[in-house]
Amino acid sequence: EPQLTSNEMFDVYSKPFYL
Repeated sequence: EPQLTSNEMFDVYSKPFYL
């Protein structure tokens, strides 16, 4: 499982592209 950086995690929470 790839580890996300703070920016990447923030990006994930900013825009719901995990849907």
